[in-house]
Amino acid sequence: MCKQNFAKHVLSWNEIDYCILLLRDALRDRQFDEIVGISRAGLVASVLLAHALDMRSMSVLELQITNDDTINAKKFDEVKVVRLPCPTRIQGRRILLADDIVGSGRTMAKAQELLINQLGAAHLTRCSLVVNEANLSVPLDTVCDFVGVRVKGWTVFPWEYKKNTNGLADA
Repeated sequence: MCKQNFAKHVLSWNEIDYCILLLRDALRDRQFDEIVGISRAGLVASVLLAHALDMRSMSVLELQITNDDTINAKKFDEVKVVRLPCPTRIQGRRILLADDIVGSGRTMAKAQELLINQLGAAHLTRCSLVVNEANLSVPLDTVCDFVGVRVKGWTVFPWEYKKNTNGLADA
């Protein structure tokens, strides 16, 4: 499904749409009270899923694991918590957690810890558009329940084209 270009997996919007359809079909019969998107690009995934699942209630969880978006950027020792969602939107509720990519799994693990242990989510379902199996440092099922596509290597998303493909938007 992913195209190899510039030694990276360059995803098109059509491929993102396909991932969203796969996730929608897998999640369709489940009930959620809130979608939580991991900021930044997990917000793209959460908005697309909200439309696909006909959900309106959304929150943002802002976490940071690097200072920049360069390929193989140095990771922080700990995932930084920048902003939490409103606790009343999480406590005792069924949460769908969405991100654009699971790399090492550390960000998703931190999000899970915060949503369940600190904010009191009653139930958490975790999903990601992409999993980079080359970087995964934990078993996938410990950090993600549903995945659009699995790759082994760096992924460039459509919203990153100009920055990561030397301006080539037709990759």
